[in-house]
Amino acid sequence: MQRGCAAALTAALLLLAAPACALERAAAPVAFGGSGEDRLEAVVPCADGWFAVGSTASVDGDLSMRTRKGETGWALRLDTGGGVRFSFCRGRSGMTRMAAPAAFEDGTQSMVLTDEAMQHGEWIVLNAQGEAASCTTIDGAQALCPQGEMIVQLLPVLAQGEAVLAALVRHADGTLCVSQLKQDGAARPGEPFEGGEAGRLCADAEGNIAYASARDGAVHLLALDDGAVSAALCDQSYGEPMPATVADARLAGDGSVTLCGTTQSGGGYLLRISRSGERLFMQETDAPLTCLTETETGYAALSSGRILFADEDGASLAWADAPQDALAIASAPGGVMALAHDALRGRRQAVFTRVAQPVLSETPEPASVAAGAEPAVQTDVGGGGHLLCSAQGALGVQVRYVDEDGAQRFCVRTPIHTAADELQWLCAAHLDGGDMLLGGRYLYGSGAQARQQGVTALLSGDGVLRAMETADGAGAVCGIAVTPDGEVLLHAARDEAPSIEPDAVIVYGYPR
Repeated sequence: MQRGCAAALTAALLLLAAPACALERAAAPVAFGGSGEDRLEAVVPCADGWFAVGSTASVDGDLSMRTRKGETGWALRLDTGGGVRFSFCRGRSGMTRMAAPAAFEDGTQSMVLTDEAMQHGEWIVLNAQGEAASCTTIDGAQALCPQGEMIVQLLPVLAQGEAVLAALVRHADGTLCVSQLKQDGAARPGEPFEGGEAGRLCADAEGNIAYASARDGAVHLLALDDGAVSAALCDQSYGEPMPATVADARLAGDGSVTLCGTTQSGGGYLLRISRSGERLFMQETDAPLTCLTETETGYAALSSGRILFADEDGASLAWADAPQDALAIASAPGGVMALAHDALRGRRQAVFTRVAQPVLSETPEPASVAAGAEPAVQTDVGGGGHLLCSAQGALGVQVRYVDEDGAQRFCVRTPIHTAADELQWLCAAHLDGGDMLLGGRYLYGSGAQARQQGVTALLSGDGVLRAMETADGAGAVCGIAVTPDGEVLLHAARDEAPSIEPDAVIVYGYPR
């Protein structure tokens, strides 16, 4: 490994004249590049715009400041109005492509100049002005890990205020590790783990890393800490659709992981799994999903010519047309920014299009007021208030809190987070600090095959769903008691066979 860059690398190619554009208007494509072959392939959102990377062979148009001819790596930073904040080019023999873009909360950006196989290259960190702050050589898999045979993925992360390059490395025996490369060139190999062939690394804003993969129809999630597996978050099958590959994954601050990819039947899927391994939602699509991003209300995923939008619970869905030859999407106000490649030479080929999120499907009317529906089930809450719980089938249960004066304080939908057929809330109580805790059960199957699983939901005082988890050791949570010192006790029916007769007391542990 070597540290430092040539003097020419430290000066970014700053574009002061932004082209006239209209990215603030939905579906108004704006192209960048020159008359040569230009291809931006990946884009990530920044606090005030977007950061995209790829390659270019142009020396005119938006690349007219280039002093050398030939293909080179290209990075482009846009502001929220579509103006060019800066453009950065860098190339070496055999390394003419920028990949693995990242934009950090401190205003810096990171990417990797690499060869087509992504086995050698330079890891470059840019400051907020687009100048190279550091450049670290990547000398292949064995330089990252002595047992390394192949670099599978490179993921820049910001951990404890320091930019680090996480490298997913495959070993000759088929195991994987996550090695870390620092800006000073020091590489620290990770511990080997079984990870399968089709997986992806993902990281949250704090630098926590998880690895998601699919094998034999089952989903495997591992949490990694300093290159070592710290927890197996999930190792199970969630039934149909059965994932075959993981194309993209996102790790949220609450520890949940959302992933997309290809199913064993050749279609696609969008899946979100909680920190405890519960399926929060799973949606199947006709075509594979190749790229995933967060949105203001949930998630969006790129499919063949279409973009799927879903809320955080996966219950509300909408589709929008993707621009032709779209390669990637990134979060944008009111929807997503789609990055596409215009195949026609002689004009700017890197095309950005703002795609507005369609109106998500409306939440159905509560069962208590829908025509011909059964009345909502009333659950008393201490202090004279009560909950009206209205079943909404696969969407879960709508919960309305009515206080002692008869005024509705909030209305929230509690989704079904597992493969259960039904969700029932049986009890509720106010907690110290103003939160409200609901207790109940998931119901699975019918007849002799019927079973139950206890579940709790923690709501804020204004009805925001903070956490929803199954209750270990409980078939049903039938009652909630709060002791004078604030301890919360769940009166539970232990048996998996459906019953609401409590025969156990469980101490409730607040979600971390």
